[in-house]
Amino acid sequence: MRIAANSIKAQEILLMLSTLQNDFMERLLSLSELLGNRAEFKSIEWLRDAGRHGGGLRFEASDGSIFNSASINVSQVQYDDSADKSFSSATALSTIIHPSHPL
Repeated sequence: MRIAANSIKAQEILLMLSTLQNDFMERLLSLSELLGNRAEFKSIEWLRDAGRHGGGLRFEASDGSIFNSASINVSQVQYDDSADKSFSSATALSTIIHPSHPL
């Protein structure tokens, strides 16, 4: 189980980025369907320190038809229980898309 940051603002940002992540994935699915071969994304969860300090969720496609590989990631790490850290949390959205066709 991932433990989210204590900060209300960090929780709001996580919700906003997770919504953007899902929207982007749906748009990529629609595009792949429009191009004739609907991609399939699988979800992969990772945990920082067994979830004690957060983690993330990645949607990944590697079917080779539309995308050679595609990854849409949202992560939040937090150190609310560690006074020695210089930050309490960090939340990010990242994506890497490699189309099958180079053009």
